[in-house]
Amino acid sequence: MLGFVDQQHFDDVYDCLEQANDAWQDDFNTQWGYLDDEDFDDMADQLGFVDEQALMNFEGSFGAQYMSWRTRLANAEDAWLLNGADPATNPYLQDPCADEVMARGQGACGRC
Repeated sequence: MLGFVDQQHFDDVYDCLEQANDAWQDDFNTQWGYLDDEDFDDMADQLGFVDEQALMNFEGSFGAQYMSWRTRLANAEDAWLLNGADPATNPYLQDPCADEVMARGQGACGRC
């Protein structure tokens, strides 16, 4: 489990990761953004572009024993899709963090 000194430390790390992820996606969009939606998606697939690669790199730095909330939720979504994707059992409906995390504003990169 990750530990943070205080709420400000958590916010700083969160903001840094958000900025790194935005920069990763912005770089790809800058290079291929002139394509129409279908061609853009095809290019992303062809190049193996992963939207959340910056987050995955951070998560991977902690080793195999660490599983982020993002990974846990992605695994739950995969299982949900394989089991018929009943809207009533959508794992995002059970996610206590989704609304609060998604509602956060952007901040400056701090001590990550």
